[in-house]
Amino acid sequence: MHARSTRTRSPNGARQEQPPTAPQSRQLLVCRVDGRFVSKVDPEHISEIIKQKDEFVWLDLQDPQEHDIALLRDEFKFHPLAIEEATRHHERPKVDSYDGFYFLDF
Repeated sequence: MHARSTRTRSPNGARQEQPPTAPQSRQLLVCRVDGRFVSKVDPEHISEIIKQKDEFVWLDLQDPQEHDIALLRDEFKFHPLAIEEATRHHERPKVDSYDGFYFLDF
């Protein structure tokens, strides 16, 4: 992901360059059994989505912030050790199996 700048117009009609926006720290994708993908998902609905047998939730975190950690804890019900490892820098890539989900850290 790259930062991108946007252009707007001032009240007098002159173009103004806006500073670049920071890339998102979180990408959330729901994959459905029928092959459709949904990227516009309310994070508060994740706990309900993951109960569905015909949907798969993919969450990509880069430089997780406190609200991302709360999402892992509150919506995904991740094990505290998985959360700790996800927030620790320089963790070696690995896959852990927990009750009901796999945790990939790379």
